[in-house]
Amino acid sequence: MNYNAGAFVSAGEACLVDPGIAPDEIAALVRELDGAELRSIVLTHADWDHVLGPEHLPQATIVAHAEYARDLDPDGIRVALGQLEQKAGATRDHRFEPPFPDRTFEDEMALPVGDLELLLTHAPGHAASMLTIYEPESATLWAADVLSDVEIPSVVDDLEAYEQTLARVAELEIRTLVPGHGTPTDGQRRSCDASPRTGLTSPSFGS
Repeated sequence: MNYNAGAFVSAGEACLVDPGIAPDEIAALVRELDGAELRSIVLTHADWDHVLGPEHLPQATIVAHAEYARDLDPDGIRVALGQLEQKAGATRDHRFEPPFPDRTFEDEMALPVGDLELLLTHAPGHAASMLTIYEPESATLWAADVLSDVEIPSVVDDLEAYEQTLARVAELEIRTLVPGHGTPTDGQRRSCDASPRTGLTSPSFGS
């Protein structure tokens, strides 16, 4: 699995995006914050592979779209997680409980992170709860499962909504783009942490 998790870091504050998947990967991502205070976690949607991190990071405020709870399939997540843990030879002493957001929004939301202001925008199509994150100063778009260079995004929610999401994204100035699955791309190479076991990359953007 090629899966991206990462962080926006500014002025001693940090926001993690879809932190996962394995506990050691989540811990490695937090270490990359270099002491910045973890204030928030953004979950781009409710698919199983995007919601595993908050279990290990209870200090952070969880932010998601208002449709997140409706999209969430706790039993399906537990099945997928159980298969992953069995394959990895991992065991747990408690049942996984999917996280629920502390803050939600309908259309757009501004999320401050230090000196940055992240624009969270509803981006339905693949999932009703899908959102993108845009940081205008660096023109960075966290596209989640809206775009990918390694897989064709599945349209589980609504094809017309997905087309509208693509049209909106096409209007943005984008210098750095991070898909939920695939290769982050921009005009400059940025440092990444890579896990050979899952293909996890952890790009970090900040001021």
